[in-house]
This record gives sequence, structure tokens and C-alpha cells, in this order.
Amino acid sequence: MTEITAVFGPMVASQLLYTVLFLVGAAAVISAMEQFKRIRGRYGVVKLSLRYAWPYLAYNLSPFARRLRGVR
Repeated sequence: MTEITAVFGPMVASQLLYTVLFLVGAAAVISAMEQFKRIRGRYGVVKLSLRYAWPYLAYNLSPFARRLRGVR
């Protein structure tokens, strides 16, 4: 029995890992799609562009913004 476990154990473990990663990825995509639907329903049009993403990320990741959020 030990020989079978030694041969198939890593294979089963890697398959379980791939399955868990797939499920987590699918859950993230479904959640993002739901948020996207809510935003589109509220504002009508959603523009996804680096022109809008860079300033948003720069502001939200800056230490200044973190300090402001800490004060609130």
C-alpha cells in the first residue's frame, strides 16, 4: 500500500490544489461580475481604461490617502 501512496499521493495532492485554485478564481470572477453589473446598473456606462486606473491606484496606495483614511 505504501508504494501506491508514494506514486499517486503527489498526483492527487496537486489535483486538489488545482481544483481549489480554480474554485477560488471562479468565485473572484463571479464576484467581480456582480459588482460590475451593479455599477453598470447605477451609472449606465463603465469605462475601463488605464487613464482612469492609474490615478485611482496612485491615490489609494499613497501614504497620504492612508493617513486620511486613518483619521476618519
